[in-house]
Parts: sequence; structure tokens; C-alpha cells
Amino acid sequence: NSSPSIFQLLESSIDVMNTIKELVSRIPVSLDNSGIQRIFSTYSRTAVFGAATAASIVLGSLYHNVVSRRKWFRPTFKRLLVEIPVPEDPTKTIGLHLHYDLRESGHSAKPLIILVSGTGWSLDCWRFIQDELSTEFDTLSYDRMGISHSDFASNFAGRTVEHYALELSCLLKALKLEKRQLVVVGHSFGAAIARLFVALHSSEFEINRLVLVDGVCEDMFQQNPDLTVHMSPRVA
Repeated sequence: NSSPSIFQLLESSIDVMNTIKELVSRIPVSLDNSGIQRIFSTYSRTAVFGAATAASIVLGSLYHNVVSRRKWFRPTFKRLLVEIPVPEDPTKTIGLHLHYDLRESGHSAKPLIILVSGTGWSLDCWRFIQDELSTEFDTLSYDRMGISHSDFASNFAGRTVEHYALELSCLLKALKLEKRQLVVVGHSFGAAIARLFVALHSSEFEINRLVLVDGVCEDMFQQNPDLTVHMSPRVA
């Protein structure tokens, strides 16, 4: 789902390695069958193959983590300071920079499509889908606090699904999108957030559609407390 996905990178690396391995295998084992030349040739093949493997992995990693994330390749990526209530004391707020991708298609009369990612996924997972949708609709994807380039504060370690829905509400208000018709799309854990956002904040926003993709139950963690034990506060 991400772009490029880790599977695509591994596939490309494997293809490169197989091609190099085939080329290297054509190197003559020795010119005169002497033992020294056979040993030298064997170690040469191993060195070339190892270097090629390392280079393909490094280049793939650089592309995924540097080139594909640079803002001049993705000029719509921005960070916005959003005031978010603290779970333990809703009367207090903390300003956090949330990373988002808001794309305007020129069709502002149509609903704005909001894309809510699953557990641990950054907005990158929507990239290809957002590319297609943005030809006809304004779209918004974002990183929840603690994911990718969004800030995290320890005050939010005890947040619930309701608080994730509130976070989305705060972001939309900070972007001044309260008057837009919304189509809210949630995947996996994002579907639980999308459902609660619609249930708890429909009086503040005009909801046009709710789309759930392979969603989970809102109280999944309450029903299975062991799930939270293995989750970093930066994961969800």
C-alpha cells in the first residue's frame, strides 16, 4: 500500500541480485586450472555478489526514506500546529505539529475525501489511491500524532479511539474545513477512528459518506487488553 512498498523494493533488489549473479557466474573459474586462480575467482565472485546485494539494498532504502519523502517530490506535504486536548484533562491542550497531505483538485463543490490510515501506517500508504482520487476530488491524508513526521507528546500515552477521532476533528478545524462536505474513509484501525469521528462529531461537520475498509471494532483494545502491552505509544 505504501509507495514504493517494501515488497516492491525487495522485489527490485532480488531482480538486480539475480541478474548480477547470472553475469558473475559467467566469469571463468580459472584460466589455467591452477588452484590459486580458482580460489581467487571464487572469492571475487563472492565479493562482487555481496557488494551488489548491499548496494541494491542501500539504494532501495535511500529511495524509500529520502527521495520519496522529500517535499520537492511531494510539494503538498505540510505540517500544521494543531491544538489537541489532553486525554487526562480535556480542559488543557497541547500544540503538536501534524503531518498532512491536502490536495486540491479544483472541484471544491464536490465532497472532500479524508483518508484515515490503519495502525502504524503513515499517510504514504494512501499515495497511489490519493493520486487517483485527487484528479476529481479534494483529498486529505494525515499522520496521527507520533507517526512519521507528526509530533508526539507523552501526555497522550493514554489516548483512546475517541481521542483519535477528536484529533481528526481538531486537524480539520485547524485547516478551516468545517464547512466542507466530507467523505471519511478508514482502513483497519482507521475505520474505527472514522466510525467514531462520524458518531461523535457529525454535529460539527457535514458527513456525506462513511467508507470502511477491512475495519476493526472500536473497543478492540478494551476487549483484548493484552494487545496494548506490545504497542509503543508511537504506533497507533
